[in-house]
Amino acid sequence: MIKERWEILDCWVVAGYNYRLILKPRTTRAHLIDITLETSNIHALLEEVVNAFWTSQELMVYLDGMAAQGRHSIQ
Repeated sequence: MIKERWEILDCWVVAGYNYRLILKPRTTRAHLIDITLETSNIHALLEEVVNAFWTSQELMVYLDGMAAQGRHSIQ
């Protein structure tokens, strides 16, 4: 798998701190990532995602971890 930079196709608030993200690699539209996650600092998360090189699998594992962390942090 090739590591590449990703860009944000769309991002919107679903409710409260829940965000829906659609990401794609900058070089192709073949592998879109569509995920809903909870974060209180969406700007830092997006900056980290777009400024690093990821394989699609690495990025999904990272975002799934963030989504799980958000679900478990709800009191």
